[in-house]
Amino acid sequence: MRKLAGVGFILTLVYTNVMLATDYWWGERDYWGPYPRIPDKQLVKREIAFAEECRTFLKAPPSAWIR
Repeated sequence: MRKLAGVGFILTLVYTNVMLATDYWWGERDYWGPYPRIPDKQLVKREIAFAEECRTFLKAPPSAWIR
């Protein structure tokens, strides 16, 4: 019984990796429904504007360790 469970577990891992690597068979078996691969231009413009706005009050951490 343990061999069967082990084989089933390995097959499940392989299946999951194939699903992730192929984007759920190119969107055919996507659990959350198909989504547009090319985003809407207005959405991209809004996201860029929001990122520029956030850049004014959110500062990046220093790249060096604090001593």
